[in-house]
Amino acid sequence: MELGILLANVSPDDCRALESMLADSHWVLVVASDLATGVRMLERIEFPVVLCERDGPNQEWQQTVRTLAAARSTACVILLSDVSDPYLWNEVVECGGFDVLPRPLDRERLMAALDFAYTHWKTAWPARVS
Repeated sequence: MELGILLANVSPDDCRALESMLADSHWVLVVASDLATGVRMLERIEFPVVLCERDGPNQEWQQTVRTLAAARSTACVILLSDVSDPYLWNEVVECGGFDVLPRPLDRERLMAALDFAYTHWKTAWPARVS
C-alpha cells in the first residue's frame, strides 16, 4: 500500500533528499509548488503527513503550520528545520503541527517519524476534530 506525503514549502534540496531516502519505501511524495497549492491539495485529498519548511518564503513558519493544519485537521504536519529543540517542538504543536524533523535529514529518523505520524493519523489518537 502506497501512502502519500504532501511536501509544501519544501526546498528543492530537501525534495531531492526525501525522494532518495524514500525511493524504496511505501511512501509517495507529492510536491506542491507553493503553499496555496498545498492548501488546495489538502482540501481535496487526504494526506496522512505533510512536510513543510521552517525557513520558507513569504511568511513565518508558524503561520505556514497553522495554515496547513487548518486545511486538513487530520494531517500530521511535520516541520523540517535546521534547529531542533524542545521549545521549537512545543511551538510547532501549539500551532497545530505534529513534529519537527531536524536537518541534515537522516533516513532512519525520517522513517520513524513518518511511521509514527501515520499511526497517529490512522488511529485518530487522541480523537481529533475533522
